[in-house]
Amino acid sequence: MNLNDSTSAEELLHVRFNQDSSCFACGTVDGFAVYNIQPFRETFRRIFVSGGIGLIEMLYRCNLLAIVGGGKTPRYPPNKVMIWDDRQNRCVGELLFKTNVLNIKLRRDRIIVVLQNKVHVHRFKDLKLLHQINTYNNPKGLIAQSYDKDIHVIAVPGSTIIGSVYIELYTLGKFTTIQAHTSEISALALSHNGMQLATSSDKGTIIRTWDTSTGLLLRELRRGSDRAEIYSLCFNYQTTYLSCSSDKGTVHIFSLTENSTSISTNANTNAGAGAGYSHTPDNGTPTPANGNQTMTQLPGPLGLIQSMIPTSLVPQYFNSEWSFAQIRGIEGKNICTFEGKSNHIIVLSDLGIYTKCQLPVEPGDCPKLCVNSFLRGFHTDITSASNSNSSNSNNSNNNSNSDFVNDRNSSISTISISNKDKDKDEPIAKTSTSTAI
Repeated sequence: MNLNDSTSAEELLHVRFNQDSSCFACGTVDGFAVYNIQPFRETFRRIFVSGGIGLIEMLYRCNLLAIVGGGKTPRYPPNKVMIWDDRQNRCVGELLFKTNVLNIKLRRDRIIVVLQNKVHVHRFKDLKLLHQINTYNNPKGLIAQSYDKDIHVIAVPGSTIIGSVYIELYTLGKFTTIQAHTSEISALALSHNGMQLATSSDKGTIIRTWDTSTGLLLRELRRGSDRAEIYSLCFNYQTTYLSCSSDKGTVHIFSLTENSTSISTNANTNAGAGAGYSHTPDNGTPTPANGNQTMTQLPGPLGLIQSMIPTSLVPQYFNSEWSFAQIRGIEGKNICTFEGKSNHIIVLSDLGIYTKCQLPVEPGDCPKLCVNSFLRGFHTDITSASNSNSSNSNNSNNNSNSDFVNDRNSSISTISISNKDKDKDEPIAKTSTSTAI
């Protein structure tokens, strides 16, 4: 969540979960901090004499992070990605571009950098450029990535048509383009294994899920009827739930279990090695999923009105899948995730508030387990569902959640790399063994 333009929290510039949602990192006006989720605590904080960090991306729980300068006085240029080794307490690599970096994604084998109209995919160990993807105007730096170690999939806004999404399936050696919405894309999310993609548009009323390999529409989920800004989408590890946060102050959780057959019958898919395209109609009607609330039989006056309308004329609104559970009363800009493989949901807001909830057994509101503040000077528990549960949970996780460790599988040599080609944002031209700043 990029907060460089936000006025809600003067200290906070960026906040993001790591790949397995066991930690989250915050970029601030004078450095960065990393927090553990279970138990909730600040793991460490790095303070710079001058300059802020506007983007930060962790690599699981290891000592390597990717950072970009931000705020009124950036620590590093906003067009430069710095690879920070916290064990050495210094930067050990860098990538320089001619335009500002809008987003970063890390895997153990890849670094992905998002610019306004282009995405760069680099090999992690030597930062060599492997692939470039042209995108439609992407000021939010939208990108989604799978984290399965054996399957690499990324999704970005398409390059020519508003509302389209380009999906690159590196493991399968093919790509697919889908026409996901009729207006601009506002959020993207991929399942852990990269098999499903979730999309939303700037209207913020409908969320769609897709099969990434075939480009077929799987589900159409309704957040609400009024326009909203979608802040984040997230699948749980098992791809049985999908969460959605927005500016309406409510986080919606949709059930994805059962009846998940494709609802597109006339998709034209020619995805193959190196080329592909599939188009799905924008008005498909899905089969309701188990647990999600539907509007097929509305109570009260709405139900009476619905019964008077011929079935063929009933708006799609009445047949959409609605959320299984909700988290209400979230203030400020926020992002959400599922904690590891558990049934816990974590919400972070730009006000510096950490909220942990549990999925209910029956449809309804999610019980809040705890609320904490992660802004400087405030790290105490505000509310707790059960002191005994919290104590047991802390005892069971004290040994399982250690501080950052040196990651032998994601080592990187000390290098300095710059994009110096004549063409704008072209591949890296040279590498050297000079020490980075």
